[in-house]
Amino acid sequence: DTDTVAAKFDLQVNINPHHHDDGTPAELDTILTYATDLFDETTIHTLGHRLERILTTIATNPHTPIGDIDILDRTEREMGTARSVPTPPPNSAATAGTTLAQTLVAAVEDDPDAPAILSGDDELTYHDLETRSSRLARVLIARGCGPGAGVALRLDRGMEAVIATWAVLKTGAAVVPDTALPDDLEAKIGLTLGDPPTGTLDWLALDDPAVIAEIAAESPRPVTYAHRTRALTGTDPAFVGDQTLSYDDLAIAAAQLRDRDELTYESEIPYRGEPRSSAVVIELVAAGMVGAAVVLDTDEEVQADECVTG
Repeated sequence: DTDTVAAKFDLQVNINPHHHDDGTPAELDTILTYATDLFDETTIHTLGHRLERILTTIATNPHTPIGDIDILDRTEREMGTARSVPTPPPNSAATAGTTLAQTLVAAVEDDPDAPAILSGDDELTYHDLETRSSRLARVLIARGCGPGAGVALRLDRGMEAVIATWAVLKTGAAVVPDTALPDDLEAKIGLTLGDPPTGTLDWLALDDPAVIAEIAAESPRPVTYAHRTRALTGTDPAFVGDQTLSYDDLAIAAAQLRDRDELTYESEIPYRGEPRSSAVVIELVAAGMVGAAVVLDTDEEVQADECVTG
């Protein structure tokens, strides 16, 4: 504490009452004693020289206001000036790909009851979107889904498609429309509704009672990097379809959409696009960044001017 430090640092200053031949005050003789377990020699000499400059100024002009006394030498002033020059901030979006999943957590912390998805008279809050997507993400991770892999989605526009998209992003895997499965991306799991299609993928029908029970048994707590199959990098694929987006690409595109349309938590984003397009995934992430609501237009009855996007 302050008293202990003061007791350990004893600065004795002997002022020579004589003056130099030119009439200027003589330099001060300083004797420094200090606790070596608390201070190093460089720090003590710096403090000593600063105090010496204060006392010299006072001895030369006793009427100098304390606030006008310059305790820094020229080198210290130059260093302080260099540090005060602002440096351009890094492009945070370019390095935010690995933390995209945390945007939902932040939205929940800001307002858990805020609407995340609006569909007619139905509403899904951000708290519900976070917990449901986390449970599904854990099911996918248990099946080996993670960074560098893909999860196929065969889902029409709807709440389940939004939840599934966020769940895949939480695992660190890539969202892959089932019509665009690439040969160079491992994909073993697919998500669908109704009767699963035949093929090499292990399809999970999200309306199957057994799958519903499996998902409900998982923890609703947020999925973190510690739960993934391996560490996620910004260059890992996040979407593979009409174009390929890495996690960093997705973060940048969503941030650009957010800024361009001036999205806020009060915005409502119409979900009218093709559910298999990259544009829809970008819109969902942009909405999550600000806690906006996604408006499902399954019957394509919502007109463009009925939704606020800024």
